Amino acid sequence: MKYAITRIDNNRTEGWRVCFSARSGERKVANKTFTDLRYQGRKQALEAAQAYRDEMFIRRKSVSGKYTVVLVRSYNVTGAISSIAWVARFPFDGRTKTRSFNLRDHSYEDAWRLAMNERVKHGGLPAPKNPPPMPEWVEQWLLATSNSKDGGATGRTGVHLMRNKHGSICWEAQWVVSGHRQRKSWALRKYSYEEAWRLAVEERAKHDDLPSPKEPPPMPKWVEEWLSSAGKRPNTSGRTGVFLVRHSRAGRQMFVGWVATWRSDGKLHRKTWSVRKHGYAGAWRLAVKERARHDGLPVPKAAPPIPKWVEEWLSSAGKRPNTSGRIKPRMSGHAGVRLKSTCIRGDIQTVSWEVSIRADGRTKKMSWAVPKYGYVGAWRLAVEERARHDGLPVPKAAPPMPKWVEEWMEEVQTKPKKPKRAGVTLTCQHHPDGTVQYICWRATYTLDGMPKSRLWSIRKHGYVGAWALAVEERARHDGLPVPKAAPPMPKWVEEWLSSRSNTSRCNRANTSGRTGVSLHRNNTGGKEFVYWEAMWRSAGKTLKKRWSILKHGYAGAWALAVEERARHDNLPSPTEPPPMPRWVEEWLEDAAVAALTEA
Repeated sequence: MKYAITRIDNNRTEGWRVCFSARSGERKVANKTFTDLRYQGRKQALEAAQAYRDEMFIRRKSVSGKYTVVLVRSYNVTGAISSIAWVARFPFDGRTKTRSFNLRDHSYEDAWRLAMNERVKHGGLPAPKNPPPMPEWVEQWLLATSNSKDGGATGRTGVHLMRNKHGSICWEAQWVVSGHRQRKSWALRKYSYEEAWRLAVEERAKHDDLPSPKEPPPMPKWVEEWLSSAGKRPNTSGRTGVFLVRHSRAGRQMFVGWVATWRSDGKLHRKTWSVRKHGYAGAWRLAVKERARHDGLPVPKAAPPIPKWVEEWLSSAGKRPNTSGRIKPRMSGHAGVRLKSTCIRGDIQTVSWEVSIRADGRTKKMSWAVPKYGYVGAWRLAVEERARHDGLPVPKAAPPMPKWVEEWMEEVQTKPKKPKRAGVTLTCQHHPDGTVQYICWRATYTLDGMPKSRLWSIRKHGYVGAWALAVEERARHDGLPVPKAAPPMPKWVEEWLSSRSNTSRCNRANTSGRTGVSLHRNNTGGKEFVYWEAMWRSAGKTLKKRWSILKHGYAGAWALAVEERARHDNLPSPTEPPPMPRWVEEWLEDAAVAALTEA
């Protein structure tokens, strides 16, 4: 039957439209389109349109003030059934009220009986003894959802077994107060399956007068698998509000610690103790004591057994607990002493002993480099500095040097020392796609109390030339001596320079030796020519002047461009032009052949 359903076939839409009104068009009851594309076929779209029409007819009839109990199903965006419920509708204070009992929460018979009782409660006809036969499509839907992660019937309206956004599974109770939905959940990490269900049912029972079941539904198979998986077991700390957590970054486990949580002034508070700093049992004891301060419950005598994955994490390279002999709680101001390494591009640059001091509400950190003071010397300085602020005794001996520190020290001693200059650094700028776009030497200094910096590109000045200009600029501001030789060129800089072969109008790889002077080639009117160009700023504008290589020669055009640029700044100018690139030689040969051909 296609009453109130029309077919739409045009360039924009292909589907079925449901549209009808109440009382001769006074008010629209239904106006909705079911497209073939969304419901994956013409027949499926028609079935969805018919189901929607029938449901709207039932709702329209309920407006008249009749007492009804109907079986209603809802659809998601894919056209599949998302929920089925028995709905009781009855007049109340001049309006039609509804009460639904979802088959996710109750069995088919229980939901029907609750809906009938709700109708009778508000003055409707007595309920029949038996519910109507269960339709085949309801049986199929119940069979499909009983094996899914949505779970089956929970036995109580407003109580659901669900997975939250953090991946944890919990029993949740929902109710409505003054038009606002309220929720409260009990996680299976903290409570057992039966205990969490019982707490949720008791909380829900405070807000309605419906009967509560005595036994929870059977535990679904996917919940059993989740509880038995590594790291997903219920909290076995022996204390409510205390649990073991771990955080990962880029697939690597970075942190493991015990967390204490409590509520105060309507807010949730939490405090964490690292297993790396305090040990497994020590961090657990601190978390349990902190929790006991807020609820007064007894403290367990022993920590739970250490999980296998925690043992593996602690024994892995770089993830061992701190063995400096100065281990104190981080949050109390006694952060202690730790061995720290600083890495750039995955390579260790320096290793040092670091101490953290809490004073005046702030954390102050000081470090002593191992290459400068030695492993034991840096450790002793750090421990003595810490002892000045807490008065605790200083350990007599430093912890053994880790193997990775020994290997790094050997590598540092065998490397040739690079000449360094304070305030001069090699920097690079990256393209959004991650490739290196620009490399330069940077000189930083302070002028009139303000930090200043100046850059010299290795594209234009070369690696050594840009370094020399940056060092000279820095020396003008601090008067320190200038190193005689530049540091060796890093391999990644060599690879970047070799990859900048000229494939565009501007010779990116060529170094003119002068800021604002560059070699270009252009194609205008079908004729290609090469020239040296000088560029400078004047009166807020960028000015350019060029000299052709055919007219002035390679060296002559370069000299004229450098001389013009020198008139507009006070930087030193090179005396010799850069070597002629191969592509310029080939272009000059082709130009000469073309000139002879024309003659």
